[in-house]
Amino acid sequence: MNFFITIIIPAFNAESYIKECLDSLVNLDFPKKNFEIIVMDNGSSDRTVEIAQGYDVTILTAKGCTISTLRNLGAARSKGNILAFIDADCIANKGWLKEAVSLLEREHVGAVGSWYELPLHPTYVEEAWDVHMRNRRIDGQIDWLPSGNFIVLKEVFNRVGGFNETLITGEDVDICRRIRRTGSKIISDKKIAVIHLGNPKTVREFFQKQIWHGKGGLQILLDKFPKIKLNKIVFFSLAVTLLFINSIVSAVIWYFYGDNRLFFISAPAFAGLLLLVSVKSVMHSRKYSYIFVLPLLFFVYALGRTLSLFDFNIWKSTIKDTQAVM
Repeated sequence: MNFFITIIIPAFNAESYIKECLDSLVNLDFPKKNFEIIVMDNGSSDRTVEIAQGYDVTILTAKGCTISTLRNLGAARSKGNILAFIDADCIANKGWLKEAVSLLEREHVGAVGSWYELPLHPTYVEEAWDVHMRNRRIDGQIDWLPSGNFIVLKEVFNRVGGFNETLITGEDVDICRRIRRTGSKIISDKKIAVIHLGNPKTVREFFQKQIWHGKGGLQILLDKFPKIKLNKIVFFSLAVTLLFINSIVSAVIWYFYGDNRLFFISAPAFAGLLLLVSVKSVMHSRKYSYIFVLPLLFFVYALGRTLSLFDFNIWKSTIKDTQAVM
C-alpha cells in the first residue's frame, strides 16, 4: 500500500515549543514527498504563527475551538491516507513515521503511537509522576494512546467520526474506545515515542492539569453513564476521588458531631490506596527515592479531580445534550 501522511499539529500560544517540534518533523528519516504538515492554530497571540511561517507547512487558523475540533479541521483538509497527530510541545525522533508505517501495515491495525518520554532536564515533579506513568510505555496492543502522539489510518478515523469535539479533554480515550469497537487494533511501540516538553513542572501546574483532565473525565462519565466501561484508569480515578470526598465528609461529621467512626475507616482507606499505588509504581520502576513524593502527587491528583466535579456548566450542558438526544 502506498502511504501519504498528513502530520497535524494543534497549537495555541506555543512559541516556547513549536520550533523544536517542527525542527524534529522536517528532519524525519522519511521521504519529504510522502508527507505534509498542517499547523492548526487556535488564535495564538504570541509568535506561534510567525515561527511556523519559517517552515514548509500549511497554517490554518480556527479561534476558540476545542483541541478535538482543531484536529478534526486539520484532518478535513488533509491529503494523506494516514493522519499523524502530534502536539506542538512534542519532539519526534527521526524514525517516528517510518516505524509507525511499518506497524500500520500489519493486519487489523488501525492506530499506533506511544506514551510520552521526558525531556532532557525534567523537574522533580516531572520525574516523580513519570515513575507512575512510565507503566503505560509498553510494546503491543493497548486500550488507548495519548492524542499528542497518535497515528491513525484515515479510513479508520473517518469511520468512527473523528475526535469528539464537545470534550474538553479525554478525547484520546474516547476515540480509541470507538476504534476498538470497529475491530481495529491499537498498538503501542516505544520506537515511536515522542518527547513531551509541556509536562507540568511544578506542583501548582500539576494541580491545574488534574482539574483540566478531571473535567474531561466528568464529561465522559456523564455522557456514558451508566454504561461506561470501568477500565483501570477510570476505576482508579473514581476510587481515589470517591475515597477523598468520603474522607472530607467524614472529617466534617467528626468536627461538628463528634462522630469519628467514618473518618477512621475512609481516611486510612484513602491513604492506603495512594500508598499502595505509589509503592507499586516505585517497585516497578526501581526509583525508590520517590516513595515519599508520589503519595503527595496522588493527593494533589485527588484534590484536582474532586474540584473538577464542581464545574456545574459541564453538568448542565451534558444533561441538556442527553435530554436532547432522548
